Amino acid sequence: MKINGVTESITRRLRGEIITGKLAAGAKLNEADLAERYGVSRPPLREAFRRLENEALIVSTPRKGVCVAETSVEDCEQVYRARLMLECTAVDLLKEQGNRALELSDCMHEQFELMEHCDNGMIQNSIEECFFILAAIHSEIIKISKNIWMLHHYRTLQSVMARYQILYLNIPGSIGVSVADHAKICSLLNAGKYDEAKERLTVHVESTKERTLCAMTTK
Repeated sequence: MKINGVTESITRRLRGEIITGKLAAGAKLNEADLAERYGVSRPPLREAFRRLENEALIVSTPRKGVCVAETSVEDCEQVYRARLMLECTAVDLLKEQGNRALELSDCMHEQFELMEHCDNGMIQNSIEECFFILAAIHSEIIKISKNIWMLHHYRTLQSVMARYQILYLNIPGSIGVSVADHAKICSLLNAGKYDEAKERLTVHVESTKERTLCAMTTK
């Protein structure tokens, strides 16, 4: 495997472990230990660190080393405010365009339909799998708005946003509620009921933010 492929593989693994909390906020990342654990040399690991620092998932401090970035109430509020601005603006653009082309990949669509017909939204899906399916819907809304700069900024937010989204989905009962919200939003957009979709989207994002903040402050 070429060095770029190794770097991408390590980046994905570390990103996944940070997002899901397997690597806890504040945890120190020892370069030698990780190189041995992944069976790689240090150069691609250092490049992975650089990429993850750009995604605000890790922090590198001179003479102190590298650690997983902390989460906070303030950060969560700012991330969700930025998210809501981007997603609501995307719906406004879809309304201007008369665009009803909200689609998921065949695999994602099939998995989402299965989740809809399960009482708790889980079936055989792990919380991480449910997250990727639900997050894909939000990404698709941004994508089909056809504004490349909005898409760029949304992608910049995604890794940090994912940490809070998975925290929310770990709250008992949240997955079923979230699946129902996403189904309704999709239905409204595909019916061309953009104002209703935007209202439902706003309620969904605000309520998930509030429940996430509550979970963070009552640990």
